[in-house]
Amino acid sequence: MSIFEKRCEKAQKLMAEAGIDFLFIGGGTDTKYMIDYSHGESERLALLLLPVEGKGSFIGPRFEMPRFEHSGTKVFFDLLAWDEWEDPIDYVAELVGPNAATVAINDTHQARFVTKYLRRLPKAKVISAFPVLGEMRMRKDEAEIGYLIHIGKALDRAWEAALRLQYSGRRESEVGQDLMEIKRKIFPEAGSPQITLPRRSGRPMSGLNSASAHGGGGERVIEKGDPFWWEMGGGSCMGYVGDKTRSAQVGPATDEYRTMYEIVKECQQTAFEAIRPGVTCESIDLAGRAVLDKYGVGKYLDHRIGHGLGMNGHEYPYIVRGNKRLLEPGMVFSVEPGLYLPGKWGIRIEDIVYVTEDGAESFFHSTKEFNEVS
Repeated sequence: MSIFEKRCEKAQKLMAEAGIDFLFIGGGTDTKYMIDYSHGESERLALLLLPVEGKGSFIGPRFEMPRFEHSGTKVFFDLLAWDEWEDPIDYVAELVGPNAATVAINDTHQARFVTKYLRRLPKAKVISAFPVLGEMRMRKDEAEIGYLIHIGKALDRAWEAALRLQYSGRRESEVGQDLMEIKRKIFPEAGSPQITLPRRSGRPMSGLNSASAHGGGGERVIEKGDPFWWEMGGGSCMGYVGDKTRSAQVGPATDEYRTMYEIVKECQQTAFEAIRPGVTCESIDLAGRAVLDKYGVGKYLDHRIGHGLGMNGHEYPYIVRGNKRLLEPGMVFSVEPGLYLPGKWGIRIEDIVYVTEDGAESFFHSTKEFNEVS
């Protein structure tokens, strides 16, 4: 039995426990996770429909069905093909039936389809699929952890190489392209399983652009003395994505930046050391913020300290104040505090970590010491 058949069986067990009659998965990484089939967003319905008992069905356009054979996907579910002149919701209504049923829908399901389900299934109770998909995807197995370890080692090498780049006097996008070239060399050298390049290279956010947690709107020429942070992760291994942020300053370095950098580093390390099974997600966020508050700079961190990661760059669990969810072994998430000084610059240090039986391990081991670059 494949891992994907086992996942569908596990989903059905969770559905039974939660009182869910049908699971609707419409595209996105949930489909890839459950049946090893990729399907992007489209106006044409492509739906994995899994009942609480028995075989699931995939409802999709007839002309797309050969993809299953071409991609090598093992088909252990019924394929229900619809033609362009048909309404695929007819298949959905027939499978669910006229009686009352609880239908769980995945997070990325398109509203254009959900509204049609509501019209055709008036007795259905529609809820979030989080009790099934969220619970399953939050806990990574040994193979999933292995993919993230593999890409983590490659991204460590990429950052060490990026520290040797020339920054001053160049546009942020130019430096970003240099990182892409670094990855073109390093990723193939990492061996099997293959690490896939990102579609585009992220650029460093320098000077004023770095003063916002999501960067500035316009591109800058990097100048001497500019601090920058760089979301330089990017890439994936077997569908599991990389995410990593480091910060540095173009020389000449300043005492103010060095001081703030050390505070963020202490914050990040403190939050990491607070991770262990049985503590709440919010406790990690609060542990890091306590460090910033100690130095009187807590107001300059205006985002959560972490987010889950796997086949999506952002997924459950979220490491944020108010989240009482208890951490468990196998959970994967970022630890990424920052300080963003309005009108000046910002700093962020991010690692992706996983919960172990008695603490946590990071996928990254490249330096987090202060670096002055040219």
